[in-house]
This record gives sequence, structure tokens and C-alpha cells, in this order.
Amino acid sequence: MERAGIGRRRIFIPLLAFGKRAPVYEADPHTVKLTFFDGSFDQELATFIGTRERQGETFDVTELLLLSFLREHAEVDVNTAARITQLPEARVRDRLDQFCYRPSPWLERRGKKSGVTYHLSRAVAAELVGKGVYSRSKAIDKVQWPALIRQYVEEHGSINNSECRELLLLGNSRSAHTAVSRLLASLDFLEPSGKLKSTRYRLQDKA
Repeated sequence: MERAGIGRRRIFIPLLAFGKRAPVYEADPHTVKLTFFDGSFDQELATFIGTRERQGETFDVTELLLLSFLREHAEVDVNTAARITQLPEARVRDRLDQFCYRPSPWLERRGKKSGVTYHLSRAVAAELVGKGVYSRSKAIDKVQWPALIRQYVEEHGSINNSECRELLLLGNSRSAHTAVSRLLASLDFLEPSGKLKSTRYRLQDKA
């Protein structure tokens, strides 16, 4: 199978498509060792792949390896992608750019020249990692918070305390909960609905 060029695909694609960890190859001049891992299952990735395959899309080994990597990392550069996929850098750069310009892209490119990195697109990031993940790769400081919150509410319709803490990477402490409650209440472009823990904030109706 390996001489025919299908062995690696037959081993990797089913495992990765079902959200399993990729096997590890180890080789020397005389032997090849292949290690499989049990116990890990990425339900979100498996659901994502299954849904799109039912819609007629297909995913090759390169795509599945990169998707699996980006489930746990905010970005990937060409050098890292080449190591993950075991492809030459020039070839993997072409593949990465192809993924960015599909009719329904799952990847987007940021930066220029040697500083280029690739990230999950907004829609795919929301589906695989969470609604707030799209902003996580950006430098976040207090000056940016109102703009990030407005962008989130414009995209998702509303925000609550938990979603805001996730968006701003503030954690789940009591002090973070209090700080975010005060922040959301202070923003003049938001209006609350609901009470206490169920309070959600939406953009004010200008009409």
C-alpha cells in the first residue's frame, strides 16, 4: 500500500476524521514503528468533518492534520505546517493558500512575507473552538475591550457575562465576574435584558 501511495491515507484519514489523535511514525533503515493512541476523541472535530462530508466536501490527510492542530493552537505558520504534514515548505504554503480561497474557506491568512500565519476562519473557529476564539489571537488589552465586545454582539446578537469573560480571556474568578458585570453595564451602546445570571446585553435600539 505504501508503494502505491495509499497506505498513509488509509491509516490517517479514518482516525483523524473521527476525532482521534494522529498516529506516530518512527523509522530507521531497517524497521518502521507505528504507534496508535486510544482514549482520545474530539467530538467537535468529528462532527464538523461528518457534517461537511454529508454536504459533499472531502478532506485529505493534509487538511485533517492541520484542522486537528488548529483545534489546540491559535495559529500555524508554514514551517510548523510542513513539519506536521511532512510536506516541503513550498508545497504546504500553496496548500495553505488554497484553503484560504475556497468558496467556503476554513482557513484565513494574516501577516506578510516571513510573518505570515494561518488561522481558522471566523465561522469554523466558532464551530470548533467557541465563539470567542476568533479574537484570541489578537493582542487584547483594556482599551480594546469595548470594540471587541461590540464586534461580538454585532456578530452573535447578544453577550452575557460568561461569554464576555471567555472573549476577553479573563477566567472564571469571582473578581473577573464582577469586573465584567460592571464593564457590560457601563457600555453606552449596550442594553440589558433579563435578570441576574440570565442577563444578556444587546445593542441599543437607535430607533
